[in-house]
Amino acid sequence: MYGVGKTSLIQRFVYDIFDESYLSTIGVRVVQKICPPVEDAHGKIKQIHLLVWDMEGQSSDHTTPSSYYLGASGALLVMDVTRPESIDCIPGLRNTIQKISPGISILYMANKYDLLVRENNVQKRIEEVLNPGNTLFYTSAKTGHQVEKAFLSLAQTMIQ
Repeated sequence: MYGVGKTSLIQRFVYDIFDESYLSTIGVRVVQKICPPVEDAHGKIKQIHLLVWDMEGQSSDHTTPSSYYLGASGALLVMDVTRPESIDCIPGLRNTIQKISPGISILYMANKYDLLVRENNVQKRIEEVLNPGNTLFYTSAKTGHQVEKAFLSLAQTMIQ
């Protein structure tokens, strides 16, 4: 979905910056981040070089080309806690990605946590949409809340 903060999350993770201006991503933009070494399931230390694809958002009349998902090792699916319709898009997107790249590691980010109104039912709706056991991070690209943790958790799951 467009406007959920994918580009802002990537900029926060890769460059540790946040920019209030909004420019919609067209197509795909690829950036690299060398992560701190992590230990794999066999106790070996591995250096992770993430190639992060910042893909344009989907709308009802436009979908991302399925070839973008081919060969992916992991995905962070992002929703906007201020826009419930972005939460409702997650199951379809997840199913599409899993069909194209079976076995892919998928984690979830509920972005714009700094704007979350505690009294609304967003958190309940997210729990309904996600399957039990899915890993979810409430993130804020603006403050940096859990952004690095989400990306590094995905890297960790991809090497297991």
